[in-house]
Amino acid sequence: MEKTCEESLCESEAGGNERGIDKRTGYYSHREILGYGCKYNIVLSGRGPGKTWDAAWFFLNVKGPVMVLTRIKPDMMHLLDSFLNPYLEGDDNHDAIDGSRFKLKGSAEDGYVMYFDEIPKFFFRTISQVNAIKQENFPKDMAWVWVEEFVPIA
Repeated sequence: MEKTCEESLCESEAGGNERGIDKRTGYYSHREILGYGCKYNIVLSGRGPGKTWDAAWFFLNVKGPVMVLTRIKPDMMHLLDSFLNPYLEGDDNHDAIDGSRFKLKGSAEDGYVMYFDEIPKFFFRTISQVNAIKQENFPKDMAWVWVEEFVPIA
């Protein structure tokens, strides 16, 4: 029996039951959760299994631009500080990317745009910039919003 998106959400936590962990690499893979075809996908887990790495790799390879939302400016700056680094050398499962094809423009105050071959690919914004975001004109082919958030669980 096929599962609904709601049922899949409950089962897609990459935590104690190891759902979403790629058996070959030992790291998280979005392949399973994206396979359900849901409009919204939420992944919750502890730190370290590779959720950000896998999401960035996925979004580097999708057509069209992507909105990347972080909670606050320091989170955005931390993400930008090493965003492309893991992909410049590649690994056993991924070819290396050419970092010279990417350019970053913007500011912490207004957000950043990362261009790939002079075409806007990633729009980095913070949730605290919501009023400014509502007034911006983004590309009409933007089909993905990635919310990168750390939620401390006590």
